[in-house]
Amino acid sequence: MIQFDKSTAINTVTLYPETASAYASSTSSVYTFSVTQSINQNTGSFEGTLINTPSTLNPRLTFNVSASALPDYSGQYQIALSEALLTGGAKWGTYAVQWILADVKWSDVIGSSGSRTIDHDRAWISGSDEPSFDNYISSNEQGYYNTYNG
Repeated sequence: MIQFDKSTAINTVTLYPETASAYASSTSSVYTFSVTQSINQNTGSFEGTLINTPSTLNPRLTFNVSASALPDYSGQYQIALSEALLTGGAKWGTYAVQWILADVKWSDVIGSSGSRTIDHDRAWISGSDEPSFDNYISSNEQGYYNTYNG
């Protein structure tokens, strides 16, 4: 199970994917975590930045994920890790668009043609809806109460 925490600015997670990444050695590879909450089936997605270089003998993937990209609500999630299928991209001299007509950044010319899922897992995300507990200590005010967001 992967654990994410919204109170930590950058979450570092490591996993061994079910299928080895084909684009881990590419600096332009894009990895997307698609999440579905187990209770209400809400969905979302966020990207992870690969910070290691996997090999054939060690296919482990380590990602940095920004806490601001995580879903707001805590709980258990089903998670799928996908990698973008990169199209070879354009090369200088072979890009067949006149400069005057080009309306894209050069980095956007390297496109992706879909994605493939390389791992399925479970995740616990500690979000902003954690219940807060107040404890009154005096003899006539002892008690607890929970507050929930939404």
